[in-house]
Amino acid sequence: MKVREAAEYLSIGSEQPITAKQLLLQVQAKFPALELTVDSELPEEFVQKVEEMAGKFQDRSTTSAASSTSAGGMGMATAANASEAITNIKSAALNITECIQQVLMEEEVVVAINRGFNDALTVLQAYESGKKQVLEAHASSRINALAEETNSILSEREALLMQRDSEERERLGKWSVQAHNSRTRLQRTREELAELLKLF
Repeated sequence: MKVREAAEYLSIGSEQPITAKQLLLQVQAKFPALELTVDSELPEEFVQKVEEMAGKFQDRSTTSAASSTSAGGMGMATAANASEAITNIKSAALNITECIQQVLMEEEVVVAINRGFNDALTVLQAYESGKKQVLEAHASSRINALAEETNSILSEREALLMQRDSEERERLGKWSVQAHNSRTRLQRTREELAELLKLF
């Protein structure tokens, strides 16, 4: 039996058909020493496994077909008389009720899961929003504090520079007066010296 034929054989009755390439990969994993293609003959050991798997698929398909022949898949045979028909009607009503209850229960589970998921998203969003608000409030407060501190430093520096300017101008004025007085005394000394020299 070739790989391609085995894949087709396994696909009969299987819910998920198997391609020749998929089967080839499985065979190569089992027998890595062999160089195989989809047209290669399968090893005897693998052929036996293929036949066993195909048999299981066929049994499963037969069982499914037998169960589907019953009315609505509920296991009810066709009524032969009025009494059996009444029994079937009662059984069908019970089965329908059970189906409805099961559908409602499953739908409620679906709704509960989705509601829980939405609630979780709401909580997460609220947490993220709150965290962002706290962070932004802290950042805004810190930025304002730094801005005030910067303005205070600039004002302090401006005051220091103004004070330094005032002090330097005061010192300049003081030394300017002293320089003027010194020049005056020097000039007076020169004049007095000239007068003294005239006496000699």
